[in-house]
Amino acid sequence: MGKIFDEATRAIYKIVLLLYNYHMELSSLEQKLKILISRSRVMNISTVAVRVIVNPFAGGFSRALKFEQTHGILDKLLAETEELPEQKPISWEVLTTTASRHATQIANDLLEKAALQSNQQWLVILACGDGTTWEFLDGLTRAPAEIVERFTILRLPLGTGNDGTDGWTLEDSLSRLFDEGVILKQPYVTIHTAKQSKQSKASPSGFRAFNIVSIGLDAFVAHMTNKLKKKLPGDSFKLWLDLATVFYDSIYKTGTMKIVGKGTIATIPSESTRKYAAHVTVGTDQFTIEGRFLLLAVGADGRRTYGSHQFILPDENNVCLIEKMSLFRKIKLKTPIVSGEHKKFPEVILAQSRELTVYYDETILMQMDGESIELSPEDFPLVIKVSEPILRYLGRKDGKRHV
Repeated sequence: MGKIFDEATRAIYKIVLLLYNYHMELSSLEQKLKILISRSRVMNISTVAVRVIVNPFAGGFSRALKFEQTHGILDKLLAETEELPEQKPISWEVLTTTASRHATQIANDLLEKAALQSNQQWLVILACGDGTTWEFLDGLTRAPAEIVERFTILRLPLGTGNDGTDGWTLEDSLSRLFDEGVILKQPYVTIHTAKQSKQSKASPSGFRAFNIVSIGLDAFVAHMTNKLKKKLPGDSFKLWLDLATVFYDSIYKTGTMKIVGKGTIATIPSESTRKYAAHVTVGTDQFTIEGRFLLLAVGADGRRTYGSHQFILPDENNVCLIEKMSLFRKIKLKTPIVSGEHKKFPEVILAQSRELTVYYDETILMQMDGESIELSPEDFPLVIKVSEPILRYLGRKDGKRHV
Protein backbone atom coordinates (compact mmCIF):
# COMPACT_ATOMS: atom_id res chain seq x y z
CA MET A 1 0.00 0.00 0.00
CA GLY A 2 2.84 2.34 0.93
CA LYS A 3 4.58 1.66 -2.41
CA ILE A 4 1.43 2.57 -4.36
CA PHE A 5 1.09 5.74 -2.28
CA ASP A 6 4.71 6.72 -3.00
CA GLU A 7 4.24 6.18 -6.75
CA ALA A 8 1.05 8.27 -6.72
CA THR A 9 2.84 11.02 -4.81
CA ARG A 10 5.70 11.06 -7.33
CA ALA A 11 3.21 11.21 -10.21
CA ILE A 12 1.38 14.14 -8.64
CA TYR A 13 4.71 15.90 -8.00
CA LYS A 14 5.68 15.51 -11.67
CA ILE A 15 2.35 16.97 -12.81
CA VAL A 16 2.67 19.93 -10.42
CA LEU A 17 6.24 20.54 -11.59
CA LEU A 18 5.14 20.39 -15.24
CA LEU A 19 2.34 22.89 -14.63
CA TYR A 20 4.72 25.19 -12.72
CA ASN A 21 7.28 25.15 -15.54
CA TYR A 22 4.53 25.78 -18.10
CA HIS A 23 3.25 28.75 -16.07
CA MET A 24 6.77 30.19 -15.84
CA GLU A 25 7.25 29.78 -19.61
CA LEU A 26 3.94 31.51 -20.30
CA SER A 27 4.85 34.36 -17.93
CA SER A 28 8.14 34.81 -19.76
CA LEU A 29 6.32 34.98 -23.10
CA GLU A 30 3.91 37.54 -21.68
CA GLN A 31 6.73 39.82 -20.54
CA LYS A 32 8.48 39.65 -23.92
CA LEU A 33 5.24 40.38 -25.78
CA LYS A 34 4.47 43.28 -23.44
CA ILE A 35 7.82 44.91 -24.21
CA LEU A 36 7.36 44.44 -27.96
CA ILE A 37 3.90 46.02 -27.91
CA SER A 38 5.20 48.95 -25.84
CA ARG A 39 7.57 49.70 -28.74
CA SER A 40 4.84 49.74 -31.40
CA ARG A 41 5.05 52.51 -34.00
CA VAL A 42 1.64 51.84 -35.56
CA MET A 43 -0.44 52.85 -32.54
CA ASN A 44 0.09 55.34 -29.74
CA ILE A 45 0.24 52.65 -27.08
CA SER A 46 0.13 55.19 -24.24
CA THR A 47 -3.54 55.84 -25.11
CA VAL A 48 -4.54 52.20 -25.67
CA ALA A 49 -5.94 49.50 -23.37
CA VAL A 50 -4.24 46.21 -24.30
CA ARG A 51 -5.74 42.76 -23.79
CA VAL A 52 -4.02 39.49 -24.70
CA ILE A 53 -6.31 36.48 -25.07
CA VAL A 54 -4.53 33.16 -24.65
CA ASN A 55 -5.77 29.63 -25.27
CA PRO A 56 -3.14 27.43 -23.54
CA PHE A 57 -4.41 24.39 -25.46
CA ALA A 58 -3.74 25.95 -28.88
CA GLY A 59 -1.05 24.25 -30.98
CA GLY A 60 1.47 27.06 -30.42
CA PHE A 61 1.42 26.43 -26.67
CA SER A 62 0.61 22.74 -26.35
CA ARG A 63 3.52 21.59 -28.54
CA ALA A 64 6.95 22.00 -26.90
CA LEU A 65 8.86 22.65 -30.15
CA LYS A 66 6.49 25.43 -31.24
CA PHE A 67 6.64 26.94 -27.76
CA GLU A 68 10.44 27.05 -28.00
CA GLN A 69 10.31 28.57 -31.51
CA THR A 70 7.93 31.27 -30.26
CA HIS A 71 10.46 32.28 -27.60
CA GLY A 72 13.19 32.44 -30.25
CA ILE A 73 11.16 34.71 -32.55
CA LEU A 74 10.26 37.06 -29.69
CA ASP A 75 13.93 37.28 -28.65
CA LYS A 76 14.93 38.12 -32.24
CA LEU A 77 12.33 40.89 -32.54
CA LEU A 78 13.26 42.30 -29.13
CA ALA A 79 16.88 42.56 -30.25
CA GLU A 80 15.90 44.23 -33.54
CA THR A 81 13.71 46.85 -31.83
CA GLU A 82 15.78 47.57 -28.70
CA GLU A 83 16.52 51.13 -29.86
CA LEU A 84 12.83 52.06 -30.07
CA PRO A 85 11.27 54.05 -27.20
CA GLU A 86 8.77 52.22 -24.98
CA GLN A 87 5.30 53.50 -24.04
CA LYS A 88 3.23 52.18 -21.18
CA PRO A 89 -0.36 51.28 -22.21
CA ILE A 90 -3.39 52.64 -20.32
CA SER A 91 -3.91 49.11 -19.04
CA TRP A 92 -2.61 45.60 -19.72
CA GLU A 93 -4.24 42.27 -18.99
CA VAL A 94 -3.75 38.68 -20.12
CA LEU A 95 -6.99 36.70 -20.27
CA THR A 96 -6.78 32.89 -20.49
CA THR A 97 -9.67 30.89 -21.93
CA THR A 98 -10.72 27.83 -19.92
CA ALA A 99 -13.69 26.39 -21.83
CA SER A 100 -15.63 26.44 -25.08
CA ARG A 101 -17.19 29.87 -25.85
CA HIS A 102 -15.19 31.48 -23.02
CA ALA A 103 -13.65 33.85 -25.59
CA THR A 104 -17.15 35.06 -26.51
CA GLN A 105 -17.81 35.88 -22.86
CA ILE A 106 -14.49 37.73 -22.71
CA ALA A 107 -15.60 39.78 -25.74
CA ASN A 108 -18.91 40.58 -24.03
CA ASP A 109 -17.11 41.71 -20.86
CA LEU A 110 -14.79 43.98 -22.86
CA LEU A 111 -17.74 45.44 -24.76
CA GLU A 112 -19.43 46.34 -21.48
CA LYS A 113 -16.28 48.18 -20.36
CA ALA A 114 -15.96 49.87 -23.75
CA ALA A 115 -19.56 51.11 -23.54
CA LEU A 116 -18.71 52.89 -20.28
CA GLN A 117 -15.47 54.38 -21.65
CA SER A 118 -16.68 56.14 -24.77
CA ASN A 119 -13.30 57.38 -26.07
CA GLN A 120 -11.09 54.46 -25.11
CA GLN A 121 -9.20 52.62 -27.87
CA TRP A 122 -8.47 48.91 -27.46
CA LEU A 123 -5.81 46.59 -28.87
CA VAL A 124 -6.64 42.89 -28.59
CA ILE A 125 -3.89 40.35 -29.27
CA LEU A 126 -5.38 36.95 -30.05
CA ALA A 127 -2.75 34.38 -29.05
CA CYS A 128 -4.81 31.32 -29.82
CA GLY A 129 -6.14 29.09 -32.60
CA ASP A 130 -8.74 29.76 -35.29
CA GLY A 131 -11.56 28.41 -33.10
CA THR A 132 -10.92 30.73 -30.14
CA THR A 133 -10.39 33.64 -32.51
CA TRP A 134 -13.76 32.92 -34.14
CA GLU A 135 -15.46 32.81 -30.71
CA PHE A 136 -14.04 36.22 -29.74
CA LEU A 137 -14.86 37.94 -33.03
CA ASP A 138 -18.34 36.40 -33.05
CA GLY A 139 -19.01 38.17 -29.74
CA LEU A 140 -17.27 41.41 -30.69
CA THR A 141 -19.09 42.02 -33.98
CA ARG A 142 -22.55 41.75 -32.41
CA ALA A 143 -22.00 45.11 -30.72
CA PRO A 144 -22.96 48.47 -32.31
CA ALA A 145 -20.54 49.59 -35.02
CA GLU A 146 -19.39 52.65 -33.06
CA ILE A 147 -18.06 50.35 -30.31
CA VAL A 148 -16.59 47.68 -32.63
CA GLU A 149 -14.59 50.36 -34.46
CA ARG A 150 -12.71 51.22 -31.26
CA PHE A 151 -11.14 47.74 -31.19
CA THR A 152 -8.07 46.81 -33.23
CA ILE A 153 -7.08 43.16 -33.37
CA LEU A 154 -3.90 41.25 -34.14
CA ARG A 155 -4.40 37.52 -34.75
CA LEU A 156 -1.18 35.61 -34.03
CA PRO A 157 -0.57 32.24 -35.78
CA LEU A 158 -0.41 30.14 -32.62
CA GLY A 159 -2.99 27.51 -33.53
CA THR A 160 -2.88 24.47 -35.81
CA GLY A 161 -4.46 25.77 -39.05
CA ASN A 162 -3.82 29.54 -38.77
CA ASP A 163 -5.84 30.41 -41.88
CA GLY A 164 -7.60 33.42 -40.39
CA THR A 165 -4.49 34.94 -38.78
CA ASP A 166 -2.73 38.18 -39.61
CA GLY A 167 0.30 36.50 -41.14
CA TRP A 168 1.26 32.84 -41.39
CA THR A 169 4.43 33.29 -39.33
CA LEU A 170 4.77 34.87 -35.91
CA GLU A 171 7.52 37.15 -37.18
CA ASP A 172 5.29 38.47 -39.98
CA SER A 173 2.40 39.03 -37.54
CA LEU A 174 4.43 40.90 -34.93
CA SER A 175 6.28 42.98 -37.55
CA ARG A 176 2.93 44.72 -38.11
CA LEU A 177 3.41 46.47 -34.78
CA PHE A 178 6.28 48.40 -36.39
CA ASP A 179 7.11 49.96 -39.77
CA GLU A 180 5.60 47.09 -41.79
CA GLY A 181 2.16 47.60 -40.27
CA VAL A 182 -0.92 49.71 -40.83
CA ILE A 183 -4.46 49.63 -39.41
CA LEU A 184 -6.92 48.25 -41.99
CA LYS A 185 -10.57 47.20 -41.97
CA GLN A 186 -12.06 43.94 -43.18
CA PRO A 187 -15.63 42.72 -43.74
CA TYR A 188 -17.09 39.51 -42.36
CA VAL A 189 -19.73 37.05 -43.55
CA THR A 190 -23.19 36.62 -41.99
CA ILE A 191 -25.29 33.51 -42.55
CA HIS A 192 -29.02 33.46 -41.86
CA THR A 193 -31.03 30.25 -42.05
CA ALA A 194 -34.74 30.12 -42.89
CA LYS A 195 -35.32 28.63 -39.44
CA GLN A 196 -33.62 31.59 -37.72
CA SER A 197 -35.57 34.10 -39.80
CA LYS A 198 -38.87 32.55 -38.74
CA GLN A 199 -37.85 32.58 -35.07
CA SER A 200 -36.83 36.25 -35.11
CA LYS A 201 -38.34 38.15 -38.03
CA ALA A 202 -37.13 41.55 -36.85
CA SER A 203 -33.39 40.85 -36.57
CA PRO A 204 -32.21 37.24 -36.71
CA SER A 205 -28.78 36.95 -35.13
CA GLY A 206 -27.44 34.43 -37.62
CA PHE A 207 -23.97 32.90 -37.83
CA ARG A 208 -20.71 34.64 -38.70
CA ALA A 209 -17.45 33.82 -40.44
CA PHE A 210 -14.40 36.06 -40.52
CA ASN A 211 -12.41 34.04 -43.03
CA ILE A 212 -14.53 31.52 -44.99
CA VAL A 213 -17.93 29.88 -44.65
CA SER A 214 -18.51 26.77 -46.72
CA ILE A 215 -21.05 24.03 -47.32
CA GLY A 216 -20.41 20.45 -48.37
CA LEU A 217 -17.32 18.25 -48.52
CA ASP A 218 -14.92 20.73 -46.90
CA ALA A 219 -17.35 21.30 -44.02
CA PHE A 220 -17.37 17.51 -43.57
CA VAL A 221 -13.55 17.60 -43.46
CA ALA A 222 -13.66 20.34 -40.79
CA HIS A 223 -16.25 18.37 -38.81
CA MET A 224 -14.18 15.17 -38.91
CA THR A 225 -10.98 17.06 -38.10
CA ASN A 226 -12.51 18.49 -34.94
CA LYS A 227 -13.66 15.02 -33.87
CA LEU A 228 -10.50 13.09 -34.73
CA LYS A 229 -8.05 15.62 -33.27
CA LYS A 230 -9.53 14.99 -29.83
CA LYS A 231 -9.10 11.22 -30.10
CA LEU A 232 -5.86 10.68 -32.04
CA PRO A 233 -2.31 11.82 -31.11
CA GLY A 234 -0.31 14.40 -33.09
CA ASP A 235 -1.12 14.62 -36.80
CA SER A 236 -2.14 10.97 -37.16
CA PHE A 237 -5.76 12.09 -37.58
CA LYS A 238 -4.89 13.33 -41.10
CA LEU A 239 -4.50 9.77 -42.40
CA TRP A 240 -7.98 8.83 -41.19
CA LEU A 241 -9.30 12.11 -42.54
CA ASP A 242 -8.29 11.25 -46.11
CA LEU A 243 -10.08 7.92 -45.74
CA ALA A 244 -13.22 9.55 -44.33
CA THR A 245 -13.54 11.93 -47.29
CA VAL A 246 -13.74 8.98 -49.68
CA PHE A 247 -17.02 7.97 -48.06
CA TYR A 248 -18.52 11.49 -47.98
CA ASP A 249 -21.00 10.79 -50.79
CA SER A 250 -22.38 7.75 -48.98
CA ILE A 251 -22.90 9.73 -45.75
CA TYR A 252 -24.39 12.92 -47.20
CA LYS A 253 -26.48 12.77 -50.35
CA THR A 254 -25.43 15.34 -52.96
CA GLY A 255 -28.72 16.83 -54.15
CA THR A 256 -29.42 19.69 -56.54
CA MET A 257 -28.44 23.10 -55.18
CA LYS A 258 -29.57 26.46 -56.54
CA ILE A 259 -27.58 29.62 -55.81
CA VAL A 260 -28.89 33.09 -56.64
CA GLY A 261 -26.20 35.73 -56.30
CA LYS A 262 -25.80 39.49 -56.51
CA GLY A 263 -22.57 40.12 -58.35
CA THR A 264 -20.58 38.73 -61.26
CA ILE A 265 -19.26 35.35 -62.36
CA ALA A 266 -15.58 35.25 -63.29
CA THR A 267 -15.44 31.72 -64.69
CA ILE A 268 -18.43 30.24 -66.47
CA PRO A 269 -18.12 26.50 -67.12
CA SER A 270 -18.21 25.64 -70.78
CA GLU A 271 -20.88 23.35 -72.22
CA SER A 272 -19.49 19.85 -72.03
CA THR A 273 -20.26 16.21 -71.50
CA ARG A 274 -19.45 16.42 -67.78
CA LYS A 275 -22.01 14.34 -65.94
CA TYR A 276 -22.66 16.99 -63.28
CA ALA A 277 -22.11 20.17 -65.32
CA ALA A 278 -23.86 23.13 -63.67
CA HIS A 279 -26.40 25.33 -65.41
CA VAL A 280 -25.52 29.05 -65.21
CA THR A 281 -27.72 32.06 -66.00
CA VAL A 282 -26.17 35.54 -65.97
CA GLY A 283 -28.09 38.82 -65.68
CA THR A 284 -27.23 42.43 -64.87
CA ASP A 285 -25.17 42.28 -61.65
CA GLN A 286 -26.76 38.96 -60.74
CA PHE A 287 -26.49 35.28 -61.55
CA THR A 288 -28.14 31.92 -60.93
CA ILE A 289 -26.24 28.65 -60.71
CA GLU A 290 -27.94 25.29 -60.42
CA GLY A 291 -26.38 21.86 -60.16
CA ARG A 292 -24.92 19.21 -57.86
CA PHE A 293 -21.85 20.44 -56.01
CA LEU A 294 -19.08 19.08 -53.83
CA LEU A 295 -18.80 22.39 -52.06
CA LEU A 296 -19.67 26.07 -51.95
CA ALA A 297 -17.13 28.39 -50.27
CA VAL A 298 -17.70 32.11 -49.55
CA GLY A 299 -14.98 34.37 -48.13
CA ALA A 300 -15.11 37.76 -46.44
CA ASP A 301 -13.14 38.74 -49.54
CA GLY A 302 -10.84 37.02 -52.02
CA ARG A 303 -7.34 35.51 -51.74
CA ARG A 304 -8.22 33.43 -48.70
CA THR A 305 -7.21 29.98 -47.52
CA TYR A 306 -8.66 27.30 -45.30
CA GLY A 307 -7.73 23.77 -44.20
CA SER A 308 -4.15 24.78 -43.29
CA HIS A 309 -3.37 27.13 -46.18
CA GLN A 310 -5.31 25.66 -49.10
CA PHE A 311 -6.02 28.50 -51.55
CA ILE A 312 -9.69 27.75 -52.18
CA LEU A 313 -10.14 31.47 -53.07
CA PRO A 314 -7.00 32.07 -55.16
CA ASP A 315 -7.79 35.55 -56.54
CA GLU A 316 -10.03 38.57 -55.89
CA ASN A 317 -13.20 36.46 -56.24
CA ASN A 318 -14.80 35.55 -52.90
CA VAL A 319 -17.03 32.65 -54.08
CA CYS A 320 -15.95 29.19 -55.23
CA LEU A 321 -18.21 26.35 -56.36
CA ILE A 322 -16.92 22.89 -57.27
CA GLU A 323 -19.20 20.52 -59.16
CA LYS A 324 -19.77 16.95 -58.05
CA MET A 325 -17.17 14.64 -59.64
CA SER A 326 -15.78 11.13 -59.63
CA LEU A 327 -13.38 9.88 -56.96
CA PHE A 328 -10.56 9.96 -59.52
CA ARG A 329 -11.19 13.67 -60.23
CA LYS A 330 -11.39 14.42 -56.50
CA ILE A 331 -7.94 12.92 -55.98
CA LYS A 332 -6.60 14.84 -58.98
CA LEU A 333 -8.04 18.11 -57.59
CA LYS A 334 -6.55 17.75 -54.09
CA THR A 335 -3.04 19.06 -54.80
CA PRO A 336 -4.03 21.99 -57.10
CA ILE A 337 -6.29 23.44 -54.36
CA VAL A 338 -3.23 24.02 -52.15
CA SER A 339 -1.73 26.45 -54.69
CA GLY A 340 -4.98 27.77 -56.16
CA GLU A 341 -4.46 26.01 -59.50
CA HIS A 342 -7.86 24.33 -59.16
CA LYS A 343 -9.37 27.41 -60.83
CA LYS A 344 -8.21 25.93 -64.15
CA PHE A 345 -10.45 22.87 -63.71
CA PRO A 346 -13.71 22.94 -65.75
CA GLU A 347 -15.67 21.83 -62.65
CA VAL A 348 -14.71 25.02 -60.75
CA ILE A 349 -16.80 28.22 -60.81
CA LEU A 350 -15.45 31.46 -59.32
CA ALA A 351 -17.59 34.53 -58.64
CA GLN A 352 -17.67 37.86 -56.84
CA SER A 353 -20.75 38.41 -54.69
CA ARG A 354 -21.89 40.39 -51.63
CA GLU A 355 -25.06 38.34 -51.19
CA LEU A 356 -26.09 34.78 -52.02
CA THR A 357 -29.34 32.90 -51.47
CA VAL A 358 -28.89 29.13 -51.37
CA TYR A 359 -31.74 26.64 -51.95
CA TYR A 360 -31.27 22.97 -51.01
CA ASP A 361 -33.48 20.04 -50.01
CA GLU A 362 -31.03 17.72 -48.24
CA THR A 363 -29.14 17.56 -44.95
CA ILE A 364 -25.63 18.98 -45.29
CA LEU A 365 -22.75 20.28 -43.15
CA MET A 366 -21.62 23.92 -42.96
CA GLN A 367 -18.40 25.25 -41.45
CA MET A 368 -17.49 28.77 -40.36
CA ASP A 369 -13.74 29.28 -39.86
CA GLY A 370 -13.43 25.62 -38.92
CA GLU A 371 -16.49 25.42 -36.63
CA SER A 372 -19.06 23.04 -38.12
CA ILE A 373 -22.82 22.56 -37.79
CA GLU A 374 -25.35 20.37 -39.59
CA LEU A 375 -28.07 22.04 -41.66
CA SER A 376 -31.44 20.38 -42.33
CA PRO A 377 -33.75 21.09 -45.31
CA GLU A 378 -35.75 23.39 -42.97
CA ASP A 379 -32.71 25.70 -42.72
CA PHE A 380 -32.99 26.61 -46.41
CA PRO A 381 -33.08 29.01 -48.13
CA LEU A 382 -29.81 30.17 -46.62
CA VAL A 383 -28.89 33.85 -47.02
CA ILE A 384 -25.16 34.62 -47.02
CA LYS A 385 -24.09 38.28 -46.93
CA VAL A 386 -20.74 40.08 -46.79
CA SER A 387 -20.71 43.07 -44.43
CA GLU A 388 -19.11 46.43 -45.01
CA PRO A 389 -15.46 46.61 -43.87
CA ILE A 390 -15.73 47.29 -40.13
CA LEU A 391 -13.30 45.03 -38.27
CA ARG A 392 -10.04 46.88 -37.56
CA TYR A 393 -6.88 44.79 -37.67
CA LEU A 394 -3.14 45.21 -38.06
CA GLY A 395 -2.31 44.58 -41.71
CA ARG A 396 0.71 45.11 -43.92
CA LYS A 397 1.46 48.32 -45.78
CA ASP A 398 2.03 46.34 -48.97
CA GLY A 399 -1.52 44.95 -48.74
CA LYS A 400 -0.42 41.31 -48.57
CA ARG A 401 -2.30 39.09 -46.16
CA HIS A 402 0.65 36.72 -45.78
CA VAL A 403 4.32 36.63 -46.83
